[in-house]
Amino acid sequence: MIKFVYKILPAFIIRNNTFVPKHFTGIALWMFVLIRRDIKLNEGMLQHELVHVRQQYRWPFIYGLLYYLSQTWRVKFEVEAYKKTIEYNKRTPRSIAKNIVKSYKITKFSEEQIYKLLTEKEK
Repeated sequence: MIKFVYKILPAFIIRNNTFVPKHFTGIALWMFVLIRRDIKLNEGMLQHELVHVRQQYRWPFIYGLLYYLSQTWRVKFEVEAYKKTIEYNKRTPRSIAKNIVKSYKITKFSEEQIYKLLTEKEK
């Protein structure tokens, strides 16, 4: 399946269990979105990963470094993506804040700080 971000840039959606870590449902690697085969694909999950594709197009060459070397940037990127999850799947910001801290091994931010980021309105 192909989706487009910014209306012209492709994102290829691939169902694959080999390259997706077991504790994740999907990952975005530049223009490729890998979603586990054993997970039911839903629009919130897809939109979440497409946000990561947009981020990688916005921050070419340095996205990976920012994401993996800085908890501040990782939280920034994940909050932006999880806001889409909330919009489509109606998951609660509280449960997502808890999930971000646990799944992404965040020590620099509390659940409460991430909750506030998830619930603040766009400027």
